[in-house]
Amino acid sequence: MKSDGKESNAEAFTQSLKLELKEKALRGNPITTLEYIQMIIDEEKTNGKPGYEERIKSLEDVLERAKLTGHCG
Repeated sequence: MKSDGKESNAEAFTQSLKLELKEKALRGNPITTLEYIQMIIDEEKTNGKPGYEERIKSLEDVLERAKLTGHCG
């Protein structure tokens, strides 16, 4: 399997997200729903897989609705 710079960056970004999630879980201070949605948006932007723009738009809509309804926890 051929690996290019974009793929390596995406893998590194995914690993950093996993590490961040693990660290937060160990501290007993879970991330909020808003943080989680934003992390998914950031990962979609980094990965750039087919259809990512549509997924980002949908996630941004969900994020906005969560902010408006107070689903921050």
